[in-house]
Amino acid sequence: MKWNDRTGRNRRRQAGEILPMALVLLAAAIFVLVPALFATQIGLSVNRETEKDTLSYYTAESGIADALWKFKTGNSPFTPSSAVGSYYDVINKVNGMNM
Repeated sequence: MKWNDRTGRNRRRQAGEILPMALVLLAAAIFVLVPALFATQIGLSVNRETEKDTLSYYTAESGIADALWKFKTGNSPFTPSSAVGSYYDVINKVNGMNM
């Protein structure tokens, strides 16, 4: 078959060029996206640990504030408690953690 028209000649000259171009674009996307995904994963795990540490700090701070309030109001924080069943009333759940 003869390629007499201009479109046919261009098509024959460009045959097979798209595969290397697609492979180069795919490799570039992999080199950019894989490190970005790892950085996102590291950022999420750091954020999770920071949130856990913040909740622990707030839990401890609220326990201290509760004990101080009980001392100021004349109630000992170490009286028997029917809710806990021991002499320590400081074991409460705050932010999902024992106080």
